[in-house]
Amino acid sequence: MMSSFNGLILEYPLVSVDNFSGKSLQSTTYFLSHAHTDHMQGLTSKAFANRLKNGHNCRVFSSECTRNILRDGGDVFGVADVVVKRLEVLPCDAAEVIEVVNHDGEVEYSLTVTTLQAGHCPGSVMFVFDGPNGRVLYTGDFRLYPGQSANLVGLPACVKTVYLDTTFCFAGANKFPRREEAIKSLCAIVKQWTMKNPAAPVFVNTKTRLGYEAVFVELERTLRQKIHVSERRHSMYKSMLELYDILTLDEAESNIHACDKCSVVLQAESALWIKLCAFSFTLKHTNGRTTLKHPKFSHSYRVCFSMHSSFSEIAELVQHVKPRRIVPIAFPPGSDVLQILNLLPKVVPKESVRERTRPEQRLFEKNVNRIAASEDPCIGAASCAA
Repeated sequence: MMSSFNGLILEYPLVSVDNFSGKSLQSTTYFLSHAHTDHMQGLTSKAFANRLKNGHNCRVFSSECTRNILRDGGDVFGVADVVVKRLEVLPCDAAEVIEVVNHDGEVEYSLTVTTLQAGHCPGSVMFVFDGPNGRVLYTGDFRLYPGQSANLVGLPACVKTVYLDTTFCFAGANKFPRREEAIKSLCAIVKQWTMKNPAAPVFVNTKTRLGYEAVFVELERTLRQKIHVSERRHSMYKSMLELYDILTLDEAESNIHACDKCSVVLQAESALWIKLCAFSFTLKHTNGRTTLKHPKFSHSYRVCFSMHSSFSEIAELVQHVKPRRIVPIAFPPGSDVLQILNLLPKVVPKESVRERTRPEQRLFEKNVNRIAASEDPCIGAASCAA
């Protein structure tokens, strides 16, 4: 699921999050929630690098972990040195006042930014923006288990707008197992296989480069083998020594492979194939399960592993923050803005919805019109519907 957000925060002109292209190139203050490429649109472009070179007033913020990943894995992501060097670190679970300036370097307004851990992948964070136009929450991609939204220190109990990860905002994705449960099931499958087939390789298919670190740690602990990964993945973990030391670039050193299908896996007469995924478990006959075995191949499994919140977890966050408006930043397959928003208002307490004041309405309509002319008209539609 790709982020469809164009980056512009309607309430705060000159601020962009997770998009560094199109209309967002006119911003001066940028935020990156995590290092997945669908949230880095334009970050690797020459246009954005030139924007930073020529715009001395521009600032880019991220978590320390995300900054380190981009620094250490520069060749993986293709982020220019000027961008990495300009990344400023925001401390997690803390608030910081940032002055948002215009293109002439004059201060337009001050913004208090609180950075919260999002539970999606290493370095992933949410941003809470407090300023003259109200409190705004940008979730980025997030995974909070049942009960965590209410107990997450710093997560506000009431916001004006939430820019929401709605990747699994549909009924079939109502519940996913915790990742700890998924990893336990995965390790059990692998352990049983290796006991019967000690020389046969295991291939763990991971969709993204980041987010499976706990899988590697538990596999190494359970099987006492390092995990073979590609050089591209290995380079990202230089600053995470506890993880870096359990990975190997030598395909002959381990039977556990989370690489790009190396020769050991491809040439093996028999290998265990495991795919970590979530969408396969949103169908009627698969919902609620943790593992799926291929009906024809006994050595092929799928394990329900989600880095995004399930629908019930999304609903719980929405109930906690009580937004007046919801702006979806991702869309499930076959879904549109209205379908998502028709689901979400059902979980928003009635007292959180009120008519906008006239100044709020004028500002909102002005920003909506600006967004509607941008590269992603769906976001404008989302805002109008919200």
